[in-house]
Amino acid sequence: MRTAALIEQAAWIIRFSAGIMGCGAQDDTCLANTESPCEPDADSTEPAVDGSPLEALDANVNLSIGSGGADVRAVQDRLRAYGYFPNRQLAHDFPAWRPIVESDPAENGVYDELTATAVREFQARNGLEPTGNADSATLALLAMARCGVPDGIAELDPAVKYDAFNGNGIWDDGTVSWRVISADASGPSAPDITTVAQAAFNSWEAVTYIDFTFEPTGGVDIEIRSVTNISGLADAAQPDDATTGNIRINADDFDWSTDGTPAGTEFDLETVLLHEIGHAIGLRHSSVAVATMEPITDMGVCDGTLNVDDTVAASALYDVFVGVSGQANDIALGSDGSVWIIGNTSAAGGFVVRKWNSSSFVSVADGGSGMRIAVAPNGRPWVVADNGSIWRRTSSSTSSATWDAITGCANDIGIGGTGTGAVWVVGCNAESRARGPAHRCHHAGWHSVQDRQRCSRSGLALGRWGLLRHRQRHERGLLRRWRFRR
Repeated sequence: MRTAALIEQAAWIIRFSAGIMGCGAQDDTCLANTESPCEPDADSTEPAVDGSPLEALDANVNLSIGSGGADVRAVQDRLRAYGYFPNRQLAHDFPAWRPIVESDPAENGVYDELTATAVREFQARNGLEPTGNADSATLALLAMARCGVPDGIAELDPAVKYDAFNGNGIWDDGTVSWRVISADASGPSAPDITTVAQAAFNSWEAVTYIDFTFEPTGGVDIEIRSVTNISGLADAAQPDDATTGNIRINADDFDWSTDGTPAGTEFDLETVLLHEIGHAIGLRHSSVAVATMEPITDMGVCDGTLNVDDTVAASALYDVFVGVSGQANDIALGSDGSVWIIGNTSAAGGFVVRKWNSSSFVSVADGGSGMRIAVAPNGRPWVVADNGSIWRRTSSSTSSATWDAITGCANDIGIGGTGTGAVWVVGCNAESRARGPAHRCHHAGWHSVQDRQRCSRSGLALGRWGLLRHRQRHERGLLRRWRFRR
């Protein structure tokens, strides 16, 4: 929960900019017509955005059903700009968007049930308790600057964290060109934007197969513009929109830093562009507060590093499987990048152990075989033979190392990815019960785990931090963990 931090940040609340937030009722015909979205009508009766400043609100205010006045109108306007009420401009700019609450409040400036519903949805998407009341923490979060891509393009489920746009919202070609097309005089210069954008593109290029290429002239796939009269810090179109992946930066409503050292009244351009490029490659907003694709940022914040949530999202969209030579019965990776397999060539103890040398799998010179394999962070493999014996290699070399026998018996093995590597095994002492009790190794021997967790024979795997995961199978054994002697 971010309540205390948000209240503390309330002093940095950003003003509303008159006229930049679309609003108003929108009929079903307009919503359905995604091929030719409705344009804002000159004679529209939709409520006007009057620039009501949220910084004028009492830090202890709590708006709820029945409240009224300028404070309520300001909240409704901001929710409308973020996609929670019908908004003709958003329908025009984002054809896949639909308002989260289908109808506008009956009276602008009156806190009704529709307003409470919109507030509740906003709270749920941003890590706050979904009360439906606009309390201090909610008002502070509403007032913070954020990405102009609205909520409502698709449901955002906090359980799934990252998410991607529906449809063919990815770049199929391995090369995507970009250029800064124009820069409004009130914002950063085109050369400064170009320099910052290059760094942001480089970050995404490192986690996708896309080659982002700057093109100084001609047509490009992603056009970056610094403009006026848009909502939010910036926005971007997804790849399959008619506007491809174009990015717009709000030049006149915010102060920008382009050198990576934003002052307390400035927004870091690279942080914002990193987020918008995520949209341009097909990602929606994330519910993870520390992710680049989380929609809200603050002044003085500089974060040019992608979170694991962002890299997993990019991986899910763009990673592809490429066939390599060889066959395997088991495979394991070390934190050093080494890849080891239990191959398919029979040998005493199981099948031959092999290591990837960047082009093929090679056997170890002194032999080695097993049925299961795991790799320590330093690249040293551990194997389990067909008789349950456990072996650890003295180094990661395939030519100048030997195998040490480790006391114990196992059916499967797994090693954590940090430090010395927590080693766990599924032991050999099967029981008549549905599962065998868990055990852990202390110092130089295998000891029982106190909570007596049980696990299956062949479903053991360890995450980066040594977290145990298992799948239930029919053959059972004791779960054990190895810890190195200190």
